[in-house]
Parts: sequence; C-alpha cells; structure tokens
Amino acid sequence: MVNLVSDRGSNPRASTNERADLKGPLFPYIWHMRAAVVGSVLFAAACTSPKSEAPPKSDAQVVEWTGIAAAPKLGSENTMLVDLEVQLTVTGGWHVYSLTQGEGGPTAMTIKVAPPYEIAGEIIGPPVEKAPDPEFGIITETYSGEQIFKVPLKLAASASMNPPPIEVKIRSQACSDKLCLPARTTTLNVTPEKS
Repeated sequence: MVNLVSDRGSNPRASTNERADLKGPLFPYIWHMRAAVVGSVLFAAACTSPKSEAPPKSDAQVVEWTGIAAAPKLGSENTMLVDLEVQLTVTGGWHVYSLTQGEGGPTAMTIKVAPPYEIAGEIIGPPVEKAPDPEFGIITETYSGEQIFKVPLKLAASASMNPPPIEVKIRSQACSDKLCLPARTTTLNVTPEKS
C-alpha cells in the first residue's frame, strides 16, 4: 500500500523524495483521472465555443421596418395626401427581394395600406442590386443595408381633421448566401404628423 501522507504532516510542499512515493500502484490511476478531467474540460470548451453562427429563427432578427408619415395636405377631388416613408434596415450578410422581383423565385416585397388610406401612385424605392442566383436559377433583385421607400397615400378629406394611424403591411423574404427564411408580413402603425 502506498503512503500518501508525508512525514511533514499537512505541509503541501513535500520533498521530491516524498512525491516519489506517489509512483506506486495508484500512479497510473491518478494520471488517468487527470487526463479524464482535462479531456472533459477541453471537450466542454469545444462544444460551447461557436464554430459558426446559428441561423436566425425569423427574419425579425435580420430585418427591421420603421415608418414616418408627413402631415396630410390638400389634394384634388376632396382628398388629402400623405407622404409615407418606410425604412428598411437589413443586417449585414442578408438581403430582401425587391418590389419588382419577377416570378419563379423568391417572394417579392409588397407594401399595402389598410382603409381609409389608399396608395395614390407609384412606390418609389432605391435602386436594386441585380445578380444571378444559382439557387433560384434567375436574376434576382435585392436590397441590403438601410433603404427608404416613398409611398404616396390619399384619404377622404372628411377623415383628415384627425387622420387615423396608417396601418402598413409589408411582406418580404430575407436570404443570405447560405439560406432563405420564410416570407413574413410585418405590420406597422404609423401616425401622421400634425399639420
């Protein structure tokens, strides 16, 4: 049997000769335990360190929409006009597809408003980035970074004294160079500024 207690009592600074007593029958067991502990720590560290970023659970983590509406102004035919600006912010490495994206591929962006508002003309968006997409086999039109869309609206003049908030529904699909998330509809409620 190996004597694990040194002649110096509880002094942890045992001499080299006293530590040599540990090379008895328990020596292989102690080294196997040390190796197992060190291996477990290294394995746990390797499992918790990210090798690649996990994909987002929804496009809400990579796409943000905000809106601002100017004060209503008098239009023709007993209507009021409201200039709505919708801002898109897309996280780096991701993009969404344009308002004019053709069929046969990803979901094109749409912007709609609920009554009593109506879209009163063409939605003006930023220039698109066009590129061949090998996954869809077509030329895609995308937006990335921060972009502004100008949406002209109208409503009946009778509603303009206290115009209600504008309910805006934006449908878009976010993709990276590795994966696409399902298309999602975001609803904004934008209050026009006071005149």
